[in-house]
Amino acid sequence: MSSSRILTAAVVMLLLAGAGCTAVSNAPADNSPARPTGAVPAAPTTLPPTPAIGTDTPAAVSNSVIIIKNFAFSPAQLTVKKGTSVTWKNEDSAPHIIASDSGLPGLLSGTLATGNEFTFTFDQAGDQGYHCQIHPSMTGSVKIVE
Repeated sequence: MSSSRILTAAVVMLLLAGAGCTAVSNAPADNSPARPTGAVPAAPTTLPPTPAIGTDTPAAVSNSVIIIKNFAFSPAQLTVKKGTSVTWKNEDSAPHIIASDSGLPGLLSGTLATGNEFTFTFDQAGDQGYHCQIHPSMTGSVKIVE
């Protein structure tokens, strides 16, 4: 037998002999009863409330962000409370200009280059459509509730 095989066999025997000398305990450090290996803690008995299904109007928010990406607004429809400031953030590769469909004063951004943003506060309840002046097929709307 070659010396490398003898050495390998000796190392394996030492490892196997040492493996039997180590004691393993499943007992927790706090001295509570041990639980079996692989046991999974019990699931909570209460679950969070489930959102309502089938409601036509999404819940209003008190502040919001609309992301401009891939030549689209996300979300395209948004419901907010009166007095909410909405920020449009341009994460697109092209510039965009936010403009009110109805000419609402102040709802007209300058040119938003990539990384720029525009914020407008909606002080009147109602529906407000908007679009990109550079890319008119990009549209969105904000519903403002009391």
